[in-house]
Amino acid sequence: MTERLNINEIDENTEEWICKVQVVDKGHPRTTREGNKKCQLMILQDEKETQIQVIMHGTDVAHYANEFVPFQTYLISGAFVSESIKAYGIPLHQFSWTIDKGTIVEPIDKVMPPEPPLLPPTLLKTTSFDSFDYQAIGFEFGTSQNIFTVYLLDI
Repeated sequence: MTERLNINEIDENTEEWICKVQVVDKGHPRTTREGNKKCQLMILQDEKETQIQVIMHGTDVAHYANEFVPFQTYLISGAFVSESIKAYGIPLHQFSWTIDKGTIVEPIDKVMPPEPPLLPPTLLKTTSFDSFDYQAIGFEFGTSQNIFTVYLLDI
């Protein structure tokens, strides 16, 4: 029996799971330096706002080209779960998912019986461009990992 779980409850040994997620970020497809392989990264978020990085490789990128619309909700089942690589920085989550053609991806509006979509993420912090005029020159904002400095140009 398939069990409905959140991202934190899924690990490498979890079998027959399904997770309700929302696409928070979807990168553009990239090609390797050799030009022979494609990959695409995404960030998904569950009902408890836990985020995880997802990757697709090769022909799977084209297979799911019309899926994974930002801020749309999906039920995902059967993604390959692996430990996140920590060599390139601090990962979003202990694990990452790889989606291939064997992964079941169902848009929430096509599920029977219908389910309500997830609410928009609240973890996103935005600063409108209008508020930059009111910031002091050299003002730093952001998270501990990403610090941005405001530079005002006199045009």
